[in-house]
Amino acid sequence: MTRAFQGEAIAEAKLEESAGLIAVTLGNLYVTLGVTRVAVGGGLGLAAGYLERVQRALKSFGEPWDALEVVRAQLGVDAGLIGAADWATRGAVLEGADMNA
Repeated sequence: MTRAFQGEAIAEAKLEESAGLIAVTLGNLYVTLGVTRVAVGGGLGLAAGYLERVQRALKSFGEPWDALEVVRAQLGVDAGLIGAADWATRGAVLEGADMNA
């Protein structure tokens, strides 16, 4: 990200390519499953300007993909840890819970 923001052409191209691939994946979720809103998180997803690149790529695809709403994950980069802790806590209190599911 730093190199792309510093104007390095190869890094910038890879960042655009990655945003485009994420946009295709999210667009496919929209078309096949009817998902209308997706939260993007993680270190890359929350990096300054990245989400806007994904949104721009979706818009470039036109209808129907441009109708998908893409938002920042509210739990930030810790979403995975929080989800795992929640899952473990729920599993611990549920009798007979399959912790391998």
